[in-house]
Order: sequence, then structure tokens, then C-alpha cells
Amino acid sequence: MKIRLMRPSDLDAVVALVVARQADPVHHIGYLDAEPQAVASQLATLEPDGIGGHLVAVEEADDGALLGFLGLDWDNEPPRVWWHGPVIADVNQWDVVADALYVAGLARLPATVTEQELFHDARSGLLAGFAARHGFTREPGSAVLERSLTDIPSVPVAEDVSIAPLAPTDRQAIATLHDTTFPGAHVPGHRLSAGERRRVLVARRGTTVIGYVAVERQLDDEGYIDFLAVTAAQRGAGIGAALVAAALGWCRERGCTGVHLTVREQNGTARALYDRLDFIETMIAIPWRTGTTMAGH
Repeated sequence: MKIRLMRPSDLDAVVALVVARQADPVHHIGYLDAEPQAVASQLATLEPDGIGGHLVAVEEADDGALLGFLGLDWDNEPPRVWWHGPVIADVNQWDVVADALYVAGLARLPATVTEQELFHDARSGLLAGFAARHGFTREPGSAVLERSLTDIPSVPVAEDVSIAPLAPTDRQAIATLHDTTFPGAHVPGHRLSAGERRRVLVARRGTTVIGYVAVERQLDDEGYIDFLAVTAAQRGAGIGAALVAAALGWCRERGCTGVHLTVREQNGTARALYDRLDFIETMIAIPWRTGTTMAGH
């Protein structure tokens, strides 16, 4: 077996392996997509090195068969690597190939990256065993919820409440609310931003920021609600539901095929909100982490 950097010529084989494994809960990686085109686009855009930063395990001959894949996505703020994998071809070689890829992956990281995270379907004993073996700590599970966009709920709010895109004057208030609600999240508050595929919608009572939702159109054309927060004083007034409805409308306007999100399995308040808005649970995903404990929805 040989571990080396992924090459553009490996892309078709890696995508085929990922798509095959994503269809099986025993092998499912929470961060990876399930459709070929979306997987290819995703691997190319993982930071900081794209395709050339990922690792493959191949048979010893240089053109040998693909044995496994490990995607690297890392940043210095927060100083964390998100492991996209390992994805292994032969279940009988799973531990050996996965461990070899992981050791090589660690060697690629700069010393500034002190945190690690991986994410998998609760039904995957393979990933759970791998994470425990390498010193990761199991965090509380998150429910993956999905919803179609065939209808958008109408959520009434008080006359003095408005919802509009993030404005420059909102940034400090949104950053503070975000960091208070989601300490240690994968995106710190000051980096929340809008773009061609991403929008931050802000709820205001008069001119005062009282909540926000961060939503994006992903590479597979699915909408994804990343963060939702309402100030403590305004909770229970329907602001969260109104923000979600606004996010659903934004997704439908941009041609998304559906919307999904993750929420802590034991967050009864949030899960009740999404249940009222007709989201359906599709799986329980388990995060494993080293170096930090992070909050979720």
C-alpha cells in the first residue's frame, strides 16, 4: 500500500468510491455529499489546497487500484481540521488503510492546527471505532432534518419586526449574538458573511437586532440552514420561525431542490420549532472532536 497526495487523474475514482460509500449508513461521512457532480465540486473547494491537498491510498504500483481516500479541510481560525473521511474501498482492510491515511494526514497539518473533527452517521461503527482509537471524544449527536420547498410557511410577527439581509451596521450585534449562542463554532461571528451562494438574514425590532439566520445554496443545489439565533429577550415570540421561513423563501427563489440542517439531538426547543415547520429527521449524525468542545444548534 502507498499513501500519496491526490492527483486530478484520481478524481473520477475517488468520486465513485465516495458516492458508493455515502449510500450506505455504515460508511456515511457527515460532511460529504452524495451525488457525483457535487462531490467533485466539493473536493475541489475544500481549503486550503483543494484536490491537491487530499490523500489517497493505492496499491503499491503507481497506477494501482484505489484503496481509500481522506479529505483535508483546515483553517487557522478556528485552528481546526475537518476530516472528510476516511473512505475505504474494502471493509476487510478498513482499519489498516484508515489508520495509514490518518497518520499521513496529521503529518500534512501545520503546528497551528490544534483541533480535529469528524462527523458520521450514528449507524457507522467503523468511524466510531476509528475515532475512539485515535483519542477523539464523542460529542452529543445531531439530528439531520430535511424539508421540501413546495410550500413556504407564513409566520406572522409583530408590526415592528422586520427581516432583511445583513447590513454593515448589524455586524457587531450579529457577531456578539453568534459567538454567545455558538461558542467555538466552525465560523466565528465576525466571519459571518453573504455571497453569491450565502445569505445572512437579520430580524430587527425597530432598529435593534433581535436574531439572524445564515443560509446557503450548496454545491448540490440543496439549501442549508447553518445557524439560527434569537436574543434571549425575544425568544418565544415567533422570531425564529419567521427567520426560518425567510430562509426557506430565499432558497426557493434560488432554485434549491430542498433544505436541510442539523440540530442537537437533545435540543427539544429547536427540534419542536423545526417540527412545526414540517422538517423531517433523516439521520442522527455523531461528531467526534479533539482539542475543543463546540456548541451546536
